[in-house]
Amino acid sequence: MVEGRSPDLAAMFRHFQQVGLDVDVEGLRREHPEVGWHTMERWAAERSWDLAGPQAADSMTSVRR
Repeated sequence: MVEGRSPDLAAMFRHFQQVGLDVDVEGLRREHPEVGWHTMERWAAERSWDLAGPQAADSMTSVRR
C-alpha cells in the first residue's frame, strides 16, 4: 500500500476493475423522482472549468515556497 492511501479506496477501485459497476439508472430515476436527476453532460456543462483560476494560483504559490 502507498503511504497515505486508503485500503478501502484501493479495494473499491480493484472491485470496479475486476467486477465493474452496474447501475440501473432508469430504475433509480423512476423510484426516486424527488432527487432531480441530471446527466453527466449537463453536470459538466454547468461547471466553470477555470483550471487556471484562484485555487490553481494558490496551489502554485505553495509549491514555490
